Parts: sequence; structure tokens; C-alpha cells
Amino acid sequence: MVINTMATIQLKHLSIPKLVDAAFWCGQDRQPVFLHIAGDPGIGKTYATKSLETINGISYFSANFSPNEYKLHVKDISKHTQLFIHDDVGRCNPSYVPDYLSALCDIAEGHIEFRQYKKNINADFNFSAVFTSTIGWYYRWKDIMSEVGYLDRVLPIQLELHPNTEVAYRNKCTDDALEGCISSDPAVRVITPMEKHPPIDLCGVKVAARNLRNLLRLSNYLSKPEMLELIAVIQADKTKYSI
Repeated sequence: MVINTMATIQLKHLSIPKLVDAAFWCGQDRQPVFLHIAGDPGIGKTYATKSLETINGISYFSANFSPNEYKLHVKDISKHTQLFIHDDVGRCNPSYVPDYLSALCDIAEGHIEFRQYKKNINADFNFSAVFTSTIGWYYRWKDIMSEVGYLDRVLPIQLELHPNTEVAYRNKCTDDALEGCISSDPAVRVITPMEKHPPIDLCGVKVAARNLRNLLRLSNYLSKPEMLELIAVIQADKTKYSI
């Protein structure tokens, strides 16, 4: 059964795994990019991210640390990381959110420095980062994200679950159950090889300078149709696209 919807525009070229994989290759080049993927449950955020947690160079994180514990974790993994994934940032204590957003801004700047137990702790790094959250969490904290400069540093990608995708997801769960394979963890996947090419001309794109840099670096690995969809998504003033 196929359901048509006029509520959102379904993406034809771009996918969450493509975004995550492109971020990995940018990190390998030491030309890091920073993405925040906000979307409904079921759009594939965890599938695209946790499925890569065993790959060398990728550090997957989904936990509820204090802000300083989180910063220490980032420092510890920084030397061997090309792509840092923080899946479901909304799991943190709400009272910690401003401090967490400050830490995420530090990650996008490539430097963390703080004081703990009368000791100065700092680290420099050069990896890509992908942060994910629900749409509800994103809009709850959007004003704070703007105030601290987070949305000028990190590409905000808002997506809904398209009804066709939801049907396909339910069918896949049913098929897996019939085969006796019901797991809460996504199947392991491999990074898609992507050939590097010259960046796409984005002179007419009106975004913050740091986010223009994110787009230009991504355009070394994404195709022009994928980039055009990505630009449309980040320039929408509301959740307009689905996957």
C-alpha cells in the first residue's frame, strides 16, 4: 500500500546515511563538518549512526553524562576520531542543556577548555560531528541554540517521517519478526565509498559563514541534486521535507 501526502515534500536524492557518510569522509580529510539532524522517530537517525559504531575512526555516543564528563569523553576520544556521533542529544538532563549546547559549539570550533578539580583541561581536535534529536527537542531549545550561536556553526537539518517510509518500516519490522530476528539495534552497515570532487559553487546561498563552509565541504562528496535538496532543507523556516 502506498500513501500519498501533500503535507511535506519527500526527498528524492538525499538520505541520512549519505549525510553521515559524507561527514565521515570530510573528517578523514580533516575538513570537518557539523550537522544536527532533527526528526521524527523512525526516520532513520539511529540506523544511519549507530550502525557505524564499530568502524575505526567513528566514535558513537548516546548517554546521559554531566557536561564536564561529556567534555572529558570528547577529549579522550579526540585523537583517534574522524567522525563523532552524538545520537539523541535530548537524553541529557534539561537543566544541563545550555551547558551541553556550549560544549557542542566548542566541538564545532575544534577546541574544548574547562576547569575541573582545580585543574585546567583542554584539547584541540579536527573531526566531523553529527548530532541528532527529535523534532520536539529541537524546537523546545531552538531559541537557546540561536542565542549561543549553535545554529550558525551546525547545519540544522529538520525532517519528518513520510507515510510511505513509515509503512515500509512497519513491514520490515514484521518481516524481521517472522524470521525470528527482532533486535533493538540496527544492522551493521559499511561506509559508502564517495569520490571526492571539486566543491559546488554556492555563492547565491544565504547562510551563516560557518554553515556555508559546512556546505562547501559536504559538496566535495555529495552530488549536485543531493546538495540542492540539502540547501532547500536548511533554508526552510519549518519542517517542510520528509524522508
